[in-house]
Amino acid sequence: LRRRRHLALLAAGYTASAIGFLFQHFMLPGGLVPSKLTSNAAFLTGTFCVCAAVAMRSGRPVPYFGLGIMAVAGFTINTLTLLALVKR
Repeated sequence: LRRRRHLALLAAGYTASAIGFLFQHFMLPGGLVPSKLTSNAAFLTGTFCVCAAVAMRSGRPVPYFGLGIMAVAGFTINTLTLLALVKR
């Protein structure tokens, strides 16, 4: 497993995506907004893990800074869009 650390990261990414799909289907007690934000955070984590696993598999350094910037920007835009739709 030491030589194949990317597989553990890939499994974590797919698990996070599965959790995201669960939160898309089931509603948290707080309502729609917390459920969707939790789901989006899980999807974002899954995407981050899969991208990092692909970079590790190809033998390149993982661009944590670039992935982090894109993750924060995507989550912020998604949150603002969700909140704007809920206020209507």
